[in-house]
Amino acid sequence: MVLYWKDIIEFIHKGQHDNLFLHDNGLLYANGENKAITWMNAMINDHPVTPRSGYIVEVNSLWYNSLRFVADLMCEGDKSESFFADSLG
Repeated sequence: MVLYWKDIIEFIHKGQHDNLFLHDNGLLYANGENKAITWMNAMINDHPVTPRSGYIVEVNSLWYNSLRFVADLMCEGDKSESFFADSLG
């Protein structure tokens, strides 16, 4: 299961996401000028009502948490798979 998390992180790290860009400071920059990219965006006439671009706090909070979560799982070694499975119920 750790491999799936690593795949997602690598996808973003390699710059393969259309709207998220990993900057040298480790934060994700989002371009929300033409797309609704957060829970706040509504679209009217194909444009976001409240465009949000930049270092969006909730996106970066989830990014940081994901990195820490995967790092913790990898430190667990072989126990990481069973830990993750147990956490899902």
